[in-house]
Amino acid sequence: MGLLGFTIRRLHDTDHTGWWYWISVIPFGYLFLLYFMVLPTVEKPVRWGSYLFKEKK
Repeated sequence: MGLLGFTIRRLHDTDHTGWWYWISVIPFGYLFLLYFMVLPTVEKPVRWGSYLFKEKK
């Protein structure tokens, strides 16, 4: 269950829905899921404060 939650949170960070997790049940679908997992985080406005790990310029 922990891996499921982590994966869905990471998909949300890359601006994809959690439903993309189900692509892992088809053969070689986990490769697409891995691709989504290594994408950079999409920064968009957040409701509560700001991002914790934002690069300082």
